[in-house]
Amino acid sequence: MQTHYPATTARHSVASMQRLRTSHAYRRLLQVLEELAVEGFLRRSEQQLLRDTADALLFDDADSVRWLDRAERVLETLVWRDELSEREVATLRERLRDIEPVGRRSLAS
Repeated sequence: MQTHYPATTARHSVASMQRLRTSHAYRRLLQVLEELAVEGFLRRSEQQLLRDTADALLFDDADSVRWLDRAERVLETLVWRDELSEREVATLRERLRDIEPVGRRSLAS
């Protein structure tokens, strides 16, 4: 006997998984930022700006591109100050880019 799931159930399941992935990306980034601040590699103002950027991406703020530009300047500064390596900054950059607006994918499904 085969079980058939309605298409809407499948879409909701995919949307739920995508929201979960975004949630994990957001949480991972915040954890790393906190660790870097505690260890003295990241100033609290820089941590806050990167958190604000993550929020702007997560909630699809109209000015999220401007936040990303600011975040990029902070990331470049971290390399310039020799606080983090290019590789570590690339990882932070990827984690930021993994954060997608909570409704974008689920609405497209």
